[in-house]
Amino acid sequence: MIGGLGMPELLIILFVVLLLFGSKKLPELAKGMGKALGEFKRTQRETEFKIKEEQTQEKETEISADNEEIKVEMESKEEAVQKTEKSENNAK
Repeated sequence: MIGGLGMPELLIILFVVLLLFGSKKLPELAKGMGKALGEFKRTQRETEFKIKEEQTQEKETEISADNEEIKVEMESKEEAVQKTEKSENNAK
């Protein structure tokens, strides 16, 4: 069952489509629908890939910012230690 449609309903729909488009146009119609579906899926995959790529870049940027922040903290701590050592040496 597709979307609440049983076999009899699907057969009636196919019969009506056959009457409307004729037997010669059905292969062309199916080919066009297949191409459209393929294009849709390709675009969907590309979009998903771009989204994942952007998320990865955002994470890398966050990591880089965190690393820079840690580096600045370490430098300030090193400066504080050096100042403390200098003041201890001057006090002696």
